[in-house]
Amino acid sequence: MRIALLAVAGAVLLAGNASAATQSGNFQVTARVVKTCNIQSATTGIAFGDYDPAGANSATDVTNTGLIAVRCTKGTSMTVQLEEGQNGATGGCVAAPVRKMKSGTDLLAYSIYSDSSMSTNWGCGAASDPTRTATKSNADETFVTYGKILANQDVPAGNYSDVVRFNVVF
Repeated sequence: MRIALLAVAGAVLLAGNASAATQSGNFQVTARVVKTCNIQSATTGIAFGDYDPAGANSATDVTNTGLIAVRCTKGTSMTVQLEEGQNGATGGCVAAPVRKMKSGTDLLAYSIYSDSSMSTNWGCGAASDPTRTATKSNADETFVTYGKILANQDVPAGNYSDVVRFNVVF
């Protein structure tokens, strides 16, 4: 039994003197966050409803609003530009657009503004185009489109429409 105890004690002593080798290193972890903007499904057009040039709208404008929803990477500055529409004078990107809805060959003029007082015509490339900076990457920035059909336009009955392209510049 003494020999067994000596063998166990020797093994314990040898194990205590054995040293484990350790090597350390580093590795890098990286990601590139991209600057991007996406148009969201909450975007809605402007639906003016009925326009009665012989009655109520002979003296009163028709107004309504729409919404452009954009989600950009946090800290990204964005500007929303509205083109003139399919039936405008140029149909492209102009600072002071002349917009018209069409029914057959007949045209009904309207405007889109970037402010609720409807004093700033919303076009393309103008200093007045709305600009803001995304405060969060996971939240929409919304831009309200304020539309107006001026009163007293001499147009026949019909279903009038236009398509306005918008650009998000970031």
